[in-house]
Amino acid sequence: MFGLLKRLRSASASTDGVPGRLSGIFDIRDGMLVGYVEKIHGMSHTGTTIEVWRQHVRIASVPVSADTGHGKMPFKLAIEGRFTVAELVVETVRLNARNARGDTGPITLDGATQLELIRDHLGIPVEPIIDLDFTRDGNARPYLGAGWSGAENNFTWTEGDDSLVHFPTPRTAGPYLLRLRTAAFLSVMITAQKLDIYVNEELIAATMIDGQLAEFREFRFDGSLFGTEATTTLRLHHPFAGRPSEHHGTGDARRLAFSFRRLSIVRPLNTED
Repeated sequence: MFGLLKRLRSASASTDGVPGRLSGIFDIRDGMLVGYVEKIHGMSHTGTTIEVWRQHVRIASVPVSADTGHGKMPFKLAIEGRFTVAELVVETVRLNARNARGDTGPITLDGATQLELIRDHLGIPVEPIIDLDFTRDGNARPYLGAGWSGAENNFTWTEGDDSLVHFPTPRTAGPYLLRLRTAAFLSVMITAQKLDIYVNEELIAATMIDGQLAEFREFRFDGSLFGTEATTTLRLHHPFAGRPSEHHGTGDARRLAFSFRRLSIVRPLNTED
């Protein structure tokens, strides 16, 4: 009798969790899903896994790692042809977290990334010109001129008032799109960051960004601005840069304005307005 009760308790422990209690965010990087589950204080996260579901079929799973010290338990999962990025964007493939107790909850795609990927996979056809990844293992560094700090795990900070990007000049006439995914350095005194964007010193956009979470922005400009030189320079002007040491009491004396995740320039193949 005692053995039966013990088995019943064990069975119920894996099914009496709270739906929606767990939560987290993921991003897509170099063929990998990279994200985290939020750690809930006082809750056991033993056996927490990330499950990938297509409709009602689980097609992949991976355990989360230990808390990094910031209340987040990270995970990585290779896509490896088991599903597509487009399926993730339209949510026919979803991520879910589950622990040993049975608590569950959705792991959602980063909002700025989702907007960006909608353009990439569901928008008008485009020809990529440059596509820069500003993470530590990304490809951006050879294209960067003055005004950039060292790459960190998930982004690279602009430094000073101007940050330069150099790339081979495209030769096809017509419209182009500049796409950015970036977050602003903000404080009590700096409530928004101004960003002026120049192609070969011709202003193509002026915007304000007031969110510390990464945002996706897209700007249209004409290819005539590229000129005839072999190399084109993109200048990002951010005059409200501030020092964390002066605004947040840290030892970081760099003058920061934006943390860049991705920057791309594409040429629309369908130019009809």
